[in-house]
Formats: sequence, structure tokens, C-alpha cells
Amino acid sequence: MNATIHIVEPDSVVRSGLSALCQAVTSDVRCFSSLRELLPGKNPDTLCCTIVGFDSGEMNGADIVHQVRSAQLPTPIILLDNSSNIGDAVQAIRVGAFDVMEKPFVTGLIPRVRQALSNSANV
Repeated sequence: MNATIHIVEPDSVVRSGLSALCQAVTSDVRCFSSLRELLPGKNPDTLCCTIVGFDSGEMNGADIVHQVRSAQLPTPIILLDNSSNIGDAVQAIRVGAFDVMEKPFVTGLIPRVRQALSNSANV
């Protein structure tokens, strides 16, 4: 698949593991330690999926979705949360997150990434 996966994860070990895992989908995996690194200069014409790991104590998923959308990056966003706050997950989905998964995730991420990319390509 000719696509780009953006991984935003503050923990370098988790970021490295996510990168290795996502190589099963595409060889174009780009890693960032923060949204601040990702958002400037991003090409919105590229078929991509953005995976954002975060600690809900710092910000919630809806805030992340709003930041990405305000940067005019039309990418499906998969959020990886450290908590299981159902209300925050529902709110993130309502404002446009493709999915919210709880860390540590064992299965399911790669199929969701493939589905997000497929949905994005069909829009």
C-alpha cells in the first residue's frame, strides 16, 4: 500500500515498537515525539493515517483531534489512550477520531490502520 503512517508518541520505546508494527502496512512510517513536531509543513495530499499516543491527564482525545483538524491535516486519527475513560473516547469519536484504543493494545491496531487508510482512499 502506498501510504504514510504518522506515529506521535512521547515514549521512545513505544514509538519504536509502533513503528516496527506499522511496517507491516507500509514502509513509509514517520515518527514524532509530539504533535508540535508533526503538524508544521505536513502535506495534506498524502494518503496517510495518524496514530497518536497520549496520556489523558495531559489532554483529551477531542483536543488532539481539534489540533490536527485546525492544522488542516485530513487524516484518519487513531488515538492510543493510557486510560479507559469511556466518556473521553466517545467525545473523541464524535469530533472525528477514527478510533480510540486503550494502551497497552495487543491486537487490533494493524487492521484498524488498514481500514482507516482504505476509508481515507475512498473519500
